Amino acid sequence: MMEERQLHSTVKHVGRILTVRHDVVSLPNGKTTTRDVVDHVPAVVILPFQAPDTVYLIRQFRYSTGKTLLETCAGCMDPGEDPLDAAKRELAEETGIRAKTWTALTEGYPSPGFCNEYMYFYVAQDLEFGMPDTDEDEFVEVVKLSLTELEDALKRREIVDLKTVTAVLGLQRWVLHG
Repeated sequence: MMEERQLHSTVKHVGRILTVRHDVVSLPNGKTTTRDVVDHVPAVVILPFQAPDTVYLIRQFRYSTGKTLLETCAGCMDPGEDPLDAAKRELAEETGIRAKTWTALTEGYPSPGFCNEYMYFYVAQDLEFGMPDTDEDEFVEVVKLSLTELEDALKRREIVDLKTVTAVLGLQRWVLHG
């Protein structure tokens, strides 16, 4: 058995989308150690795809990196919200794009070593374009790329956001294998 058991937990910070806690845990060998954990709400990641070869990403300044990144549309789920409903809401809010066809690509933990955030990845198709309705602290630019331009951006490491890399790999697998 490899499981660790929480003996004590101290909340260090409560924020809008995450909580940081410091836990004391019992290890499988009977010893104790500490674990710092970020409790994060679930999130959705959306890659709008317009056949035969166009995707839409966003360019956004990310304060934690000090850089403007090229990435997929993504956002946090509201409590009790269905992942697909959250994906539809986030895509419309951030980009103004609405989609008629949705395909789930994959899902999982992006950084399980310290964070329990869980992400749901989607490809959105049959796109309709409108005006975004971003949050007042959210400034994004929609970027249209061909699949070749997308691949080149990955090769040049212009895309360093791993949720975007995961979405692109999922899209490539989906395009190749249906």
